[in-house]
Amino acid sequence: MKKANLLNVLFAFICTLNSLGAISETLKTDVLVVGGSQSGTMAAIQAARQGSKVVLVSSGEWLGGSMTEAGVSAIDGNEILAFQTGLWGEFLVRLARAEPNLLQYGWVSFFTFNPKIGNEILKNWIKEEKNITWLKNKTPKRVTFNNSGKYRKVTGIELNNSDSIEAKVTIDASEFGDLLSLGNILYRLGWEYSDEFKEPSAPRKSSPLIERYPLQELTWVFYIKDYGSGNKAPIIAKPPGYSIDKAKKRFWCSYKNEDLIEDSRKFSHNLFNPNWSVEYRLKGKHEKFASKESFLTYGQISPTLFMINWPQCGNDYSKKIERLFSDDESLKTQFLEEAQNYSWWFARYMQDTLGQRFGLAKTVFPKNTQNRIAGLAYIPYNREVRRLEGLETMTENDILPNLEEGEYAKYHKDSIAIGNYANDHHYFEMANPKSRKYFKLAPKSFQWGGRYTGTPFSIPYRVLLPVKVDGLIVAEKSWSVSHIANGSTRLQPVCMLIGQAAGSAAALAAQKGITPFELSVKELQVNLLNDETAPPTLVPLFDLKPDNPYRGSIQKLMLNNIIPFPKDGQFHPNKKIESDELASWAAKAKLSNVWLENVLSQETDLTKSKAAFLIDSKMNPDVAKDYVIKDFTGQKIADYPTKEYCGTLKAVGNKKSFQLEWTKTKQDNKPIMRKTPFKENRANLSGAITFDPEVYEFMLENTKHKSKICFKGVYNHSGSWMLITEILESSSTD
Repeated sequence: MKKANLLNVLFAFICTLNSLGAISETLKTDVLVVGGSQSGTMAAIQAARQGSKVVLVSSGEWLGGSMTEAGVSAIDGNEILAFQTGLWGEFLVRLARAEPNLLQYGWVSFFTFNPKIGNEILKNWIKEEKNITWLKNKTPKRVTFNNSGKYRKVTGIELNNSDSIEAKVTIDASEFGDLLSLGNILYRLGWEYSDEFKEPSAPRKSSPLIERYPLQELTWVFYIKDYGSGNKAPIIAKPPGYSIDKAKKRFWCSYKNEDLIEDSRKFSHNLFNPNWSVEYRLKGKHEKFASKESFLTYGQISPTLFMINWPQCGNDYSKKIERLFSDDESLKTQFLEEAQNYSWWFARYMQDTLGQRFGLAKTVFPKNTQNRIAGLAYIPYNREVRRLEGLETMTENDILPNLEEGEYAKYHKDSIAIGNYANDHHYFEMANPKSRKYFKLAPKSFQWGGRYTGTPFSIPYRVLLPVKVDGLIVAEKSWSVSHIANGSTRLQPVCMLIGQAAGSAAALAAQKGITPFELSVKELQVNLLNDETAPPTLVPLFDLKPDNPYRGSIQKLMLNNIIPFPKDGQFHPNKKIESDELASWAAKAKLSNVWLENVLSQETDLTKSKAAFLIDSKMNPDVAKDYVIKDFTGQKIADYPTKEYCGTLKAVGNKKSFQLEWTKTKQDNKPIMRKTPFKENRANLSGAITFDPEVYEFMLENTKHKSKICFKGVYNHSGSWMLITEILESSSTD
């Protein structure tokens, strides 16, 4: 055989071995992000924008994790306009362009959307960033370390195909905290008792609740399509073991169904029929059960599509949930199959009880190797996973303000992200005060914008960093947070903002040749606030809008204790600053009296916002540590699909809730028609809410009388409320 032929045969043989994984490759990068979750995607984007080479590894072909691949495309938290910032805010800008039904459906959340649209937004976003290499359908098999220093340093991972990735900094943004387990890095799983963190809601000892629910429940989300009255959807195949009688015993209290009332006594001790529901039934309190209409529209995303993520007698699942984290992979697989089957049962039960006009929405999640039947999401929605033991741990004490003393926001000087969701835990049997499984959380909600919302909190940098392990930053839901506080921090916007901070920190550390532990939090904060496209909010102020040109300076001065943080979260940025207040700020910034006198003489109507910028731009370098905030660090606000309306606004109840009467379109004077699955009617009365602080201030100032207003807004058919985004004109009707 000729030499050339031998070389060709040898080359072909090597290529065959390589395709079979027999020859491994090593890829080197600045930043490695493990997990295509919502947090991982944002981390990759931020690190790439800062000039670092990034490898993003995902286990599937979707991006977004919980909010797309797991189907939970009803976003909770950070809904107030001032908190629509950072890459979360940029996602909303992109979503408003792509989702025609945004804000119009679903009463559980402002932002409901088709998960396929969310996935496409993230994929296109990743493609825009040329510094990102995305490896699909890959999972980590082993974490690699350099053990030559004082602490182990993560240097990368080995993949399931035996290829390796070496990185200067690695980010664990996986759905389950995979690297913590693979790398034998300290983590927590499950409850902590009150003596560990002194949390007001933590239990003192084990209980039947904890034994039954060692972790928050998991949900395998699915989507239902309404084929319309008189039409029939394809029949949902019966899942293994299904019968309508068995299904009734599992799901009878999910929504009102009069056929089931007499049967409720028969299975009062069944696992799926908690005592509290039976007691309510025996007392005849049928209103405790959702109507069919409320049940369906809870997660509605369009006129005909419904997300099913229903906690009451629905598709939450947790039987022996600890199997998810077993070293025995077969037990994990077994649990996930049970969770899918449980949702499959619920889908068939819905069709059997609501009628065949409803069927699985197969176009949202087509059948593939990840779901057992089309319509079910590709991965489960995990509320709680492995949680890092970090240099600092965020606890319930860090998210609970003292509402009785007028404190509505919790602030941390090392903040790198904020959240505001209420503390939401899922254990189905926790609601009955007479039950041994009763559990009640300390209140963390208050009224703002005409509705209840969660009080905001700050997340410090050190919760992302492991104890005695370097080279690793932990994001998604696996950073260092207590079991109790996780109920507020597990939501999509927080995960996205944590990802942005992790990506920024990783890029800075990689470029400086230092470890994440050595990175100055002040430098990280200023780098985030200086971001030219999507500067996040680090200080939880209700009235600091994303497009305020001086928001970076205001936050920096608060983070450096020059401007005191207002415990009610209200800064009043457009208010004229008093000379005494300006003098106090200037003194803390070590600025001279000459500078102060010049400013007072030249600026006759100086606002608090502009004053913060003037101080920041002249600050003593010893105080500023040479970090200077750029001016005009504002952020674009999403262009929501508003229309112009006119109606009568009035305050109700405690004067913090509002209603609109006889609302009509401004241009052609047509009434609002509310459309839901079972009816269409004229909406003569609707709730009035807002996420804009200026609109809310107007609403509060007009509580003593009715006002005729014309405004820009979006009507939500599911919740029968009007989201007001701008007041155009007003007059009193009294």
